[in-house]
Amino acid sequence: GYIVTVGPEFPLEPLVHEGQELTYVLDGRHEFVYDGKTYFLEKGDCYCFESMKPHYARSLGDKPTKLLVVFVSKK
Repeated sequence: GYIVTVGPEFPLEPLVHEGQELTYVLDGRHEFVYDGKTYFLEKGDCYCFESMKPHYARSLGDKPTKLLVVFVSKK
């Protein structure tokens, strides 16, 4: 698992990699785009997804979003 800080800008390219991700929002609010759909999440929300599909996020508001991200590989 990792603590990830999300800034106000989307990355230039969507992320795509093997495995699954479980994400828990520790602080802040963010916009998460997954497989062409947009979700708005805030502190206390948790979500899991297949990371082989395109995904990316940006923070919303005045401060960065802090996430606890756990990666699981299918290998």
